[in-house]
Amino acid sequence: MAALRIEKLQRAHGLDPFDLVIEITESSTAVRQTAVETIHQLHRKGHSVHIDDFGTGYSSLSYLQDLSVDAIKIDKSFTQAIGTEAVTVSILPQVLNMAEALKMQVIVEGIETSLQAGHFSAQSKPILGQGWLFGRPVPAEEFLLLKEADEEVARAPSEAACEAEALCPGA
Repeated sequence: MAALRIEKLQRAHGLDPFDLVIEITESSTAVRQTAVETIHQLHRKGHSVHIDDFGTGYSSLSYLQDLSVDAIKIDKSFTQAIGTEAVTVSILPQVLNMAEALKMQVIVEGIETSLQAGHFSAQSKPILGQGWLFGRPVPAEEFLLLKEADEEVARAPSEAACEAEALCPGA
């Protein structure tokens, strides 16, 4: 049912299924069979499925394997523990190893300090981060303007590249 509603909204707004990530919470997967079927249906439609706020609910290794989600978003409570003596810091390596074993992408929520960013960037596994250190939430319209500006910068060859590659006008 949810997959059909998502598909209808996706078509109404002209979104490609690969551009739409569905985030679910651990608690929303309590009814295992329904969760597994829905996730498989979303995958068949081309969507990626992530578990949001990972670590705040119940997800055993076998349960995560059955769900076959694409990514886990580690809850900010784990991130906030970095640099402290909190027990949750010692659990992070096991969570990262579990995600790697299950071939799941890892996204870390709540990165607010350079110390926290450094902790995750020092890992040997690729990890994505989100948080106020990288930017504050913005309205959709402002996000689209920022994205467009970034794309323009990426398309324009840098001055050094122009000189090295003779790409500059008049070179």
